[in-house]
Amino acid sequence: MLIDCHMHCFPDKLAAGTMEKLSAICGTVPNTDGTLQGTLDFIDRSGLDAGIMLPIATSAHSQRNVNDFAWKAQAESKGKLFAFGSVHPFAPDAIEELHRIAEMGIRGIKLHPDYQDFYFQDTRCYPIYEEISALGLVLTIHAGFDPVSPNDIHAPVSALVQVAQDFPKLTLIGAHMGGLGFGAEPDKRIFDLPNVWFDTAVLPSCYKGRESLFAEHLRRRGADHILFGTDCPWDTVENIQDFLERQDLSGNILDQIYYKNAQELLHIHPGL
Repeated sequence: MLIDCHMHCFPDKLAAGTMEKLSAICGTVPNTDGTLQGTLDFIDRSGLDAGIMLPIATSAHSQRNVNDFAWKAQAESKGKLFAFGSVHPFAPDAIEELHRIAEMGIRGIKLHPDYQDFYFQDTRCYPIYEEISALGLVLTIHAGFDPVSPNDIHAPVSALVQVAQDFPKLTLIGAHMGGLGFGAEPDKRIFDLPNVWFDTAVLPSCYKGRESLFAEHLRRRGADHILFGTDCPWDTVENIQDFLERQDLSGNILDQIYYKNAQELLHIHPGL
């Protein structure tokens, strides 16, 4: 089984313009057209059993529409795509929207500090993290470098460490192995925190030129806290699998990363 814990898609009327804009920012050719159907096609042709859609509320006024689309996409996917929701940390009704997300049965929240223009360690956001934790939701955070703000890292590894320590009951997933482009060495404390998980989105880029670091980080963290993810449409299942399978990992470790951890942490059951 294979579950992709890091995917993106957009409403049909917004997908073309959004993909054009994001492609220009990233300098990357996407692997889907950004629509729900395009993402479901990606799931089918990539041999995935299911995926998790991670939307981003880029403004306060967009968060309700973003979450309505995420919920609709989950319903229409017939067990292939599961939704996270999103809030804007400075929206006046962010707490209220978190409760609505939880009431819809959505499993978690995605925040992207670069596109939402905040710093993850900003204590003004702490009420949001507190409420996410209290509601039993999982928080996935884009961590490290992003090409939209290449000279301003909004969620460095040290920020994830700070928030995870300040909210020990918060389940935090650090996308891109906790910090895309984090340099030669990250803040290794991140691998010792029991409430922090990681995903493998664009994994080859995370460890470009220093692949041996992944084995070290895997030993320190353990495979039970790593989730398979591609960052669809920006990378492929094949690229992530090729990277992982070059590491000479046991079948049990690969199964944990590919689907068992997602089932345990996020209660993902494809087809249901």
